[in-house]
Amino acid sequence: MSKLIDLSHYLHEGMPTYPSPWHPVVDVKQMGRISMEGRRSYAVTLGTHTGTHMDSPAHMVEDGITIDMIPLETIVGKAKVIDFSDKGRGDKITLEEIKERGAGIEKGDRILIKTGWYKNWGSNAFYDRWPWITAEAAQYIVDKGVIFVAMDVPSPDDPLSDTGYGKHSPIHDIFLQNGVILVEYLNNTLDIDRDEIKLIALPLKIKGGDGFSARVIAEIED
Repeated sequence: MSKLIDLSHYLHEGMPTYPSPWHPVVDVKQMGRISMEGRRSYAVTLGTHTGTHMDSPAHMVEDGITIDMIPLETIVGKAKVIDFSDKGRGDKITLEEIKERGAGIEKGDRILIKTGWYKNWGSNAFYDRWPWITAEAAQYIVDKGVIFVAMDVPSPDDPLSDTGYGKHSPIHDIFLQNGVILVEYLNNTLDIDRDEIKLIALPLKIKGGDGFSARVIAEIED
């Protein structure tokens, strides 16, 4: 037997979205009604980086692969869980800490970094100085040959200096320039009590897309 943990946030009108002037808010409009049209249907407008979502290299790399080109073998499979639940507001994840807590990572691995930051979801605190990954730590992950990094924070970048409208995102660049697929905004990561899980992360297959919201599931063997 195995247990499934849903690591995705709900998508809904009024949900938190990145506080940037170019990022659309989620809009949900009912188009069909059972009482009138005989069926219920909706039109949904959202950005490609809304809620729990996946970044393809095309997000920041001119000739990077798009969301529809990511092999399923990359985004479905075993993942090593690295626990940083002791990290709080503004804390950084350093090279030394990644080496210590992620000592077993190797070429071809997927990793999930859990901090518990998702508990701030729904409040302004979620976008206020989340735990982030230093450039040295990110480069170490790349050099070890990791192919997929999932996390429960809005971004791997420093929220004070490297995120926001028009700013460069150097940690994104380190990962995406090297073909590492990213998932951000995970939910319920503290429910994972194992060092290794099966991770299933499936965005919609948007042709030419730079990213998209994803349903992300952790499967844990009993």
